[in-house]
Amino acid sequence: MEWILSRYRQDVSILFNDYAELYNIIASDRDFSEEVNLCLSFLPISSVTTSIELFAGKALHSFALAKLNIKTIALDESISMKKLSESYFKSNSLNIDYVTGALPNGINNLNLHEIDLITIFRFGLGYLSPHDLMKLLENIFLVNNFNGYLSCEIHSAISIGDQFDDLSIHIRKYTDTEYGNIICQWPSEKITWLENLAWMPVDINFSRPQKKELYFNASEYIYNSENIVNFLPEGLNYKITKFTDYSDMIIISNNNVDRI
Repeated sequence: MEWILSRYRQDVSILFNDYAELYNIIASDRDFSEEVNLCLSFLPISSVTTSIELFAGKALHSFALAKLNIKTIALDESISMKKLSESYFKSNSLNIDYVTGALPNGINNLNLHEIDLITIFRFGLGYLSPHDLMKLLENIFLVNNFNGYLSCEIHSAISIGDQFDDLSIHIRKYTDTEYGNIICQWPSEKITWLENLAWMPVDINFSRPQKKELYFNASEYIYNSENIVNFLPEGLNYKITKFTDYSDMIIISNNNVDRI
């Protein structure tokens, strides 16, 4: 059968919205429960009862939090991801509230006074421009007077220097999936930089129900801990801890809670 080709590169949001199941296969390459447990171990409190996951996607971190009996809200702007997630939650008998909304202002629709922890995993802050990132921090801590903890996974300074300067084509292969065999190249070509904004071409092909190639442009603002600290409103406490081999976690709190 002929390959269906479209060399025109679409924005990667098309992948999240129109191919949510495909993106879920590609993005499920890590241990979400292990990441959640490690995040919780960094907090200076003995227990977390309520949480919000921002940029949730399929909300597998929310799934891991819910399995620990933590009441969880997942927030993402993709309606397709919400539908996919709610089906997954229902099949696993988990009660997770999935809310759709765009950040930085979507957080203002939630009651943060009842929340212990807000999480942003897998460099979710990179979806926000510097202006929107500062606005999100202001919305959380100044507008909503959040008195819990904000935990953000960010790029480590070492990973930015070692991985991004000479980042090669990264190929991931998945076999016998609902899309047949999948080959994902993310990035598929050299990254283009505009200050701290990285533009990455993404090529994905799969074999079921028919062979098809998809071409996207993905962009991400690359932030390290120094960048985040410079964006913080005055009076906040923070702690930076190594999270993975290529990422750090910054934990931020309002000065009304115990110092980190």
